[in-house]
Amino acid sequence: MYFHVRHCETWLSKNNFIDRFVTFNGLGDNEKFGRLGNQLFQIAATIGVARRNHVAYVFPSWKYSSFFQKALPQTKFRLSANKTYYEKSFTYQPIDIYCSINLSGFFQSEKYFAHCENEVRKVFTPHPRISEQLTTRFGKLLAGRTCSVHVRRTDYLENSNFTDLASTSYYEEAIGRLDEKTRFIVFSDDISWCKRLFHGKRFIFIEGKSDICDIYDLFLMARCQSHIIANSSFSWWGAWLNANPDKIVIAPAQWFAGEFANPAMSFDPGPPHTGFHSTKDLLPENWIRI
Repeated sequence: MYFHVRHCETWLSKNNFIDRFVTFNGLGDNEKFGRLGNQLFQIAATIGVARRNHVAYVFPSWKYSSFFQKALPQTKFRLSANKTYYEKSFTYQPIDIYCSINLSGFFQSEKYFAHCENEVRKVFTPHPRISEQLTTRFGKLLAGRTCSVHVRRTDYLENSNFTDLASTSYYEEAIGRLDEKTRFIVFSDDISWCKRLFHGKRFIFIEGKSDICDIYDLFLMARCQSHIIANSSFSWWGAWLNANPDKIVIAPAQWFAGEFANPAMSFDPGPPHTGFHSTKDLLPENWIRI
């Protein structure tokens, strides 16, 4: 069966139809596949798998589309792919396709889209109005040496499968790696707690009040020169979207805890995922691990 799609100029045939595609029907399902950071991985992996297999990529509607410079190739309908490919491991697994597929999983590795990095960066370029708003509001703040610091706290306190970095020396050690003239721009879901942790004029706290603020925070993170990320896909992307090849990114070596960190626990593709989550493909090689 064929499906008409909009905004897919590169891949449309003369009849305005595509015969094979890669999609991610669960995009935007926060309960099943996670929030913004996870969704960016899912989009990037979909693009990467499609490009590697020389087929089209297309997506369902997505609430963040208007915040980016170019809309994702999109269909009004839920695409009925020939099969669903379930993520087999938390490590990178090459995906060869012979028919239209729907991806299901998290696909948290740059290796899924490294071969089309420039295209992914273009897809995730903020809309000019967003860039203008950030420049107007934060231009002076971003002048000089800046480092984003992300602290994810509230939901991790109740999830034993994620390391509570705030209870370790991670942030203290990471901050100590940066120049004394660096100013730290702090992003968190618990800013009040962060204000008790970080002291001094070098720390500036970004406070948001709605779920839409997360996209602005992401783009603001990407404008910083350096990054201290949490064990979070959100700040992973805040660092990755900074295209400066000389950037410094510091990341936690211990991402998971509990059964996610136990090699004896078999990985279950779910969703939700359970079992061992190997992080060997999670972080780019040039990021500093602490």
